[in-house]
Amino acid sequence: MGRKSDDVVALPSEMFAGGEEGRRVEALTELDHVRREAQAQITNTLERITNGFISLDREWRYTYINRAGTTMANRQPEDFIGKSFWDVYPDALGTAYETEYKRAMREQTPVEFEEYLPSAAVWLEVSAYPSADGLSVFFRDITKRKQAEERLRESEERLRLAKSSRSSTGAASKSSDSALTRPTPMKDGPPTLRRLKGRHQTFLSSPTRIERSPTFTTWFTRTPRIR
Repeated sequence: MGRKSDDVVALPSEMFAGGEEGRRVEALTELDHVRREAQAQITNTLERITNGFISLDREWRYTYINRAGTTMANRQPEDFIGKSFWDVYPDALGTAYETEYKRAMREQTPVEFEEYLPSAAVWLEVSAYPSADGLSVFFRDITKRKQAEERLRESEERLRLAKSSRSSTGAASKSSDSALTRPTPMKDGPPTLRRLKGRHQTFLSSPTRIERSPTFTTWFTRTPRIR
């Protein structure tokens, strides 16, 4: 029996639903592809930079570390991925690493600091950026700069001590010279007069006796005359 022209063919609603779902899956697939490409570009960039980079989740576990980071630590990526930062570097507890990392996550604010990491024997300059997923950390080795600063500080300290020593020596020398040249108070007048007192008092009271004395006569006759 034939179908009339005005008969309506009922199509199952699943057919339309399936088409919409297909388009949604296709869009999600495309979005995932774009995301993967962007992630690959970011990873490629991070692998090329000379600064170290790590990514930590909210439980402080490593989710990524770049080549420069493993080189500075002299380790392999598998020594980090999935492990807690505090387990890998327990000596970082109680230092600026713990204080600043936790402050960054708590306040959701970027932090920058310099700190020594004993187990790696390096000074690091650190910049950490928090997000809802965890912490992204850039760092670079500044050990040579810190060593140069320490040598300069020691040199300046030696120079300061040398100047202080010279200043002290000069002050002591001046004090000694002053003591040597300071006139001694004379109770009885000049030494010449003191010598003339006592047994020579008679010569002072009688100049004529001085002239007649044998000592005076000998000295007078032997002293060259000035013409």
